[in-house]
Amino acid sequence: MIPCATSTVRSIDVGRGVRIHVRIDGRPDDPAVMLLHGYLGTGEAWVANVTPLIERGLRVIRPDHRGHGSSTHTADETAYTFNHLYLDTIALADALDLEQFHLVGHSMGGLVAQLVAIRDPHRLHSLVLVDCSPLPGRAERRVFIWLRRVVGYRLGAGRLVRLLTPVLMRINVAAASGRSPAERRAELAALAASVDQLDPAAFVAFGERLVNHGDVRPQLPAVTTPTTVVVGQNEIPKLRLGAEALV
Repeated sequence: MIPCATSTVRSIDVGRGVRIHVRIDGRPDDPAVMLLHGYLGTGEAWVANVTPLIERGLRVIRPDHRGHGSSTHTADETAYTFNHLYLDTIALADALDLEQFHLVGHSMGGLVAQLVAIRDPHRLHSLVLVDCSPLPGRAERRVFIWLRRVVGYRLGAGRLVRLLTPVLMRINVAAASGRSPAERRAELAALAASVDQLDPAAFVAFGERLVNHGDVRPQLPAVTTPTTVVVGQNEIPKLRLGAEALV
């Protein structure tokens, strides 16, 4: 641990019956950076980033989104929208007395970060968007909607990841590219463990919203915050196109 740095875990009431589980690392007086994880993840997804960010003079804040990890599971699909995640983010910043902060969002967390930058640009020092897209989704076939509900409410998404691990081990795109078999196996085990902590209603609702969300591009000119867009060299085409659209 960095000298004088602290590490705390808190459960913060953000209203509407929801408590957000958050990990805070670093020196209390340093500028804050909030890291928003993606769909199926938790704040632990950022664990490898914590020490480098502290070493650069930042206090690192890693919440679990509602329905994920140790945050409140509402069991209510209507309580799982991107607007709810936006409101949670602002309420969390207020509870931590963050007048301004740096914001990083990955995938679904990137969509939430865009909403913060669009609606509350005065709150942000900087914005980093990782592997996310503002492009509109496409209407799903009913069979895929049915399958998501079967996986979420009956089979279990974590169990599905474990069942598909032999197949996923053979896929060499996006995050899997360049990984050794042992590294890939460990990553898939971590994914399954993370998904085990997911509210089935959140799995269903956010999965649907990620596929079907509207076009964010008309709102992007409102973003005045200095912004960095990051996408993996071997990421899937949809997210590479999304990164180009963001730029």
